[in-house]
Amino acid sequence: MEPNKSPFPETIYKYRPYEGLKNTPNFGTQTLSEFKLYASSAKHFNDPFDNALPFRYSDESFTLDLFTQKYMRDHPLRKHLPYNELLMEATERYNYIKCYLDRNWRDNKDIINEMDHKFYGILSLTTKRDNLLMWSHYANYHQVFCIGFDTEPFMTFIGNQYQRFGCKIGPVDYQNEYPVLEFMLDPDIKSSIQRCFCKNTCWKYEDEYRLVLNNKPDHVIIYPKELVSEIYLGCKIKPDHRDEIKRFLSSSKLELKLYQMEMSYNCFGLEIEQLSY
Repeated sequence: MEPNKSPFPETIYKYRPYEGLKNTPNFGTQTLSEFKLYASSAKHFNDPFDNALPFRYSDESFTLDLFTQKYMRDHPLRKHLPYNELLMEATERYNYIKCYLDRNWRDNKDIINEMDHKFYGILSLTTKRDNLLMWSHYANYHQVFCIGFDTEPFMTFIGNQYQRFGCKIGPVDYQNEYPVLEFMLDPDIKSSIQRCFCKNTCWKYEDEYRLVLNNKPDHVIIYPKELVSEIYLGCKIKPDHRDEIKRFLSSSKLELKLYQMEMSYNCFGLEIEQLSY
């Protein structure tokens, strides 16, 4: 029998700019120099759909009976208003949403999205170390570096640090359509999490894995340096930055593999050369 395989890649990567140890600000540099990762609010992302998708429920689950149950259970004044008044409110609200799905979402999306953006911190990672677009988009036009983490120890660290607050890590689901949720089976937090992990298929080249932290937007994660297993330097990195990184690795006694990315001679691609330090 074939042994069970982990659903996660052996190594996960983060592309970061490198501004230099002495420059200010140097948030990209701190990913290595101070072992910091940043779980950002989605409002800072370059995709306006990110964590801002409509709540779309299946017709089978979004019924008057189920909506009324939830409305009357969650209403902030449920203990102070007459039952019949709450029931009428719930019925009117359901009928409006059912008839004007698009208008209802547009009327409320800014409030809903702002609540999500203030609640979730998202760290974007990838399985790709040699993707040309990602080197261009997220690593300052190949001038900087990509840092690789041992996935299993990374997961263990995150679980130990953040499980009590609520966190989830896994692959992004790429779709051409918005996800369809089950109204009562998917509570609000679960539904929001699903929206955090769904992106359009045009982003599929990123092969993204995400860490989503509850109630920690724009949160700085300080990780153990031992989690770093690989570093790749961009093919256009400045020589002084490359030398600075090598000196830092040597002085910090980090045991990892350092690589230099080079433009391929034979095709549109990158070749990898291991460096000593």
